[in-house]
Amino acid sequence: MVSRVRSAQACVFGISVALSFVSGSQAQARPLDPIDVIEREARVAEMEHGVWGGKALEKENGAVSSCSRWQVTLDIVDPKSTVPKNITLSVVRPRNQQPSPVIVMVPTIEGPIILEDQYASKFCRMGIATIVADVNDTAQPTELPSWGLEDRNNRLAILSLKTVLDYAEQSPHFDRTKIGLLGFSLGGITSAMMAGIEHERLQAIYVVVGGGNLPYILSVSTNDKVGELRRRRMEHSKLTKPEEYEDELRKSVRFDPMFFASRAPTEKIFMVIADKDDKVPTLVQRDLFESFGRPENTVFSGGHVKTIVSLTLFYFSYVEDFFRKRFNMTRGLHAETMRELAQPKPDWATPPTSLPR
Repeated sequence: MVSRVRSAQACVFGISVALSFVSGSQAQARPLDPIDVIEREARVAEMEHGVWGGKALEKENGAVSSCSRWQVTLDIVDPKSTVPKNITLSVVRPRNQQPSPVIVMVPTIEGPIILEDQYASKFCRMGIATIVADVNDTAQPTELPSWGLEDRNNRLAILSLKTVLDYAEQSPHFDRTKIGLLGFSLGGITSAMMAGIEHERLQAIYVVVGGGNLPYILSVSTNDKVGELRRRRMEHSKLTKPEEYEDELRKSVRFDPMFFASRAPTEKIFMVIADKDDKVPTLVQRDLFESFGRPENTVFSGGHVKTIVSLTLFYFSYVEDFFRKRFNMTRGLHAETMRELAQPKPDWATPPTSLPR
């Protein structure tokens, strides 16, 4: 499919800590320096992965709703490294013999929490399988300043997700023509990059409070892990202002959702934006929205965590409706989703709006 050409510039259940990612108060984010199409495609090529051997270690370990849960381990092949690597996935699939649509979920910076089980259960009742892929490495480097760490981690995350797509395409349990991606916060940022890199194999990409412009995001983050790395790096390099730290990141970060957004087909994307977000700042969520060519969206009036909680508990119909449409599942909303819509909502879970397309 030929994508539209756009400018590359252009808890209720106790998840508040796990969903905390970044905070920012600046009125605007300095845009990334533009790159041309040749450089963009060269960077895409750097994220090519090795051919997956087709071996998956699968072990059944319980159930979610009427679906079975499996633990699946895949070997990852990195053309740039000879170091063995694998990834363990949590797979929930319907108990039937027909290949089902499947959605790959990428968690927040804290890794899988109860959030993913909530979504797996909701997708299960729709007859959709889920694969939880915790691909983002957030371990602290031992040597500083370690500029380029973000790119290395981003590249490995993309490589792992590409291998997960290989598995989904080759498994007899899944319909290879109906593969989707759903990411939250940091997982939303990774999913946004995948939208521009692997759009041909994905039929639907759902980005929840994700943004682009990583140098800006990381320079204002209040997440403990991100903040500690920033503190150590600034101390090591004798930097005194967050803006100086952002400048250093701008020199080193080459893999950012904003660089690849122009490759992504707008019609395959849905964005959930928090209008008062001090975690992944609203302004970078909106910048990514523009770079994606103004895709379908919904905007919640609350902050980062409340937006994710509201979407999960009270407005899952937005998620269900989009994936049904993209997967050509013509039935209306599931009865349980309809019941959720009819339930009274707390004052903070105000109905979302949409940005003009």
